[in-house]
Parts: sequence; C-alpha cells; structure tokens
Amino acid sequence: MSIEQLKSLAGAKPFRAFTLETTAGSRITIDQVGHVQFPPPDFEVIILFAADKLMHFITIDDINTYAVA
Repeated sequence: MSIEQLKSLAGAKPFRAFTLETTAGSRITIDQVGHVQFPPPDFEVIILFAADKLMHFITIDDINTYAVA
C-alpha cells in the first residue's frame, strides 16, 4: 500500500470504514473520519485511532493489505 492509497481511503467522501491488515497479521479498523494522522514529510510514523479505542503507531511498510467495509 502507498501513502497515497491510504490518504485516499482516509479522505473518501462519503467516508467508508476500512480495515488495515499489518504485516504482523493484526487488523486495525478505522471507522471514523479524522482517525488517521499522517506524518510530516521527513517522518514515517502514521498514527491510527482505531475502532477498538486503541492508538496504533505504524509505518506504511507495516500495512500488508486493506478492505473497505
């Protein structure tokens, strides 16, 4: 997945919930607008506020695949 694909999912209008699967096999569901925070250009960590009420710190390389709900 590219950062552009993730930005497209996070900024879709109308917004649709989506689930990211990490390379470690965990699934992170994003169910609300604004729950993905992108890094400044010189940083790699993306902050996700997931439906499970946990905050996840990942890089784009940690995302294996995604599915739109």
